[in-house]
Amino acid sequence: MAGGTDVNILIGVAGIIIFLATYKSGKIGKLFAGLLYFLLGLGMAYVETDAVWVGIIIIFLGLGMTLEGLLSNK
Repeated sequence: MAGGTDVNILIGVAGIIIFLATYKSGKIGKLFAGLLYFLLGLGMAYVETDAVWVGIIIIFLGLGMTLEGLLSNK
């Protein structure tokens, strides 16, 4: 574990910022946000042994947002 709680707080803040920045954005924004979430989840699942499930949830959130970006018409 590298950093423990500090890493979890940083990941949470980054996730909130990404979500707020792309909530009303178009197709490209959602694709990038989905990929960022996916990478964030991979990093969290790999680094934080205590938070593997949270990382997996973030991975699926990223995949869902990427899919939403691919399927949106905007």
